[in-house]
Amino acid sequence: MRAFLVALVAAMVGGCDSDCGNPGKIDGTYAVWSTVTGDAYTFEGLDDDTARTEVMNAAFVNGWSLWDFKYVPSKDDYTLEIDGQPYTANYQGASDNCNAFGFEFSGLYDSAADVVHTFEWSGNLVYMGAHMSGTYTYSDTWTRTDSTYGKITVPDGEFRANLGEDTGF
Repeated sequence: MRAFLVALVAAMVGGCDSDCGNPGKIDGTYAVWSTVTGDAYTFEGLDDDTARTEVMNAAFVNGWSLWDFKYVPSKDDYTLEIDGQPYTANYQGASDNCNAFGFEFSGLYDSAADVVHTFEWSGNLVYMGAHMSGTYTYSDTWTRTDSTYGKITVPDGEFRANLGEDTGF
């Protein structure tokens, strides 16, 4: 009984949950809201504000999208699908907080608005059970079907996620 009480007190004082050593705890489908913080981004390639908005909103980093996380222990990384498009993501747990982690991935994102983004995404996230939040940076070169192209750089974005497909926060 005494050993049980000592273990219980140690666990309570330690401050981390029982899933600390399990990166797979975030596995699942999340409704993600990503947004650029204010006007803190650069955009190259179009002068028309309507067209710029269309291209920016076609990137998964500005609005709602569905993200499916699946930890792959043999590779110590994640398979990630965003709106059904597959990626491999690098996961790096934080040494000072077992629920904080770095997450990075890159690739091509083909939007429904006929814009292809060749991107790099890097985030610092915190897992909170059925929710995740954090900040991210993003850069891409984009091309529209009308052959216009350009670049987007987001130095500061906000990331919020709910487990499941419920978009309400």
